[in-house]
Amino acid sequence: MGKTKLPKSILKNWVYIPKTDVKSEGYWGNDSVNFRGIERIIKTDAFYSYNKEVTNQDYHEFLTSTKNPLMLPDTNSWTTDFKVSYLEPMKN
Repeated sequence: MGKTKLPKSILKNWVYIPKTDVKSEGYWGNDSVNFRGIERIIKTDAFYSYNKEVTNQDYHEFLTSTKNPLMLPDTNSWTTDFKVSYLEPMKN
């Protein structure tokens, strides 16, 4: 996501976080003999973060201003991500 121009009315509450690579170091193994150091690079895309707790209205204004359909929530995730749950009546 490139840096999107947000309306001044909501821009003051949003912080642009550019894409970045973060080096993560740690250890892998199941006991002290088999531990080995690992290093990996975690890549993130650019994004906006709200500088305080986000309300539904704030998020709606953000979606309206950016007009990005990829940011819409997956409303079926409760029934597709949790296979052993019985949430079909609530969905309907």
